[in-house]
Amino acid sequence: MNEPKILISSPIYDKKDYCIKKHLKCIKEIDYNNYEHIIVDNSETEKFYKELKSMGVNAYHVDRGGNSRQGINNSMNFIREYFMKGDYDYMFIVETDLFPDKNIIKRLLNHKKAVVGSYYLLGFEKDVWMECISGLQFQRACIFKLDRKDNGNLGTKNISKEESHEYFRTGLRQIHGCGLGATLIRRDIIERFPFWTDSRFNNKHHDVYFYMDLHNAGEKEYVDTEFSELTPVTFT
Repeated sequence: MNEPKILISSPIYDKKDYCIKKHLKCIKEIDYNNYEHIIVDNSETEKFYKELKSMGVNAYHVDRGGNSRQGINNSMNFIREYFMKGDYDYMFIVETDLFPDKNIIKRLLNHKKAVVGSYYLLGFEKDVWMECISGLQFQRACIFKLDRKDNGNLGTKNISKEESHEYFRTGLRQIHGCGLGATLIRRDIIERFPFWTDSRFNNKHHDVYFYMDLHNAGEKEYVDTEFSELTPVTFT
């Protein structure tokens, strides 16, 4: 049986130049054959994009827009359009400052789900990672849950540190949503749901709206909570 064809896609901007070499090395070490990898830069200028091209990277550049939320959304919709023009079966989104283990794609494919993300933590320094996984200093995982707001509207919020600990290494879990830092998405989902953001809210990115669209359409989403050697960094 042939392996599904996968587009590995990575949005980036110039402030993440510090991790690009490690990211490229990580992608090359993934134990999977039938894939293409593209990086879509949304820096304010094309300088970093040209540096990527000079390194032999399959890179593209999009307009940043007014802020980082618009920039990454522009990258994601370029990636989506690129995906739609090809014969890919899945899109694997991987942020350039997260470094999954070599078995990540095969493991996520084995779940046979339309959308399955990976467990990773937010907002802490790398030198406390071992403390975090041992439970001594656990931080929040990038996993979203539904939340009824004070005005009665249904929204989402990130799970707590305590809930993050409860999720850790508990297998495949159905969730409302999770960060797209290392997420596998089947083609029919990509075809139906474009990425978007809303300029009225300065604390919500495209992933929040993506999962709300899936929720409203009755789709189910999952997260693989097994530790997969994702190396987190401080989000800024």
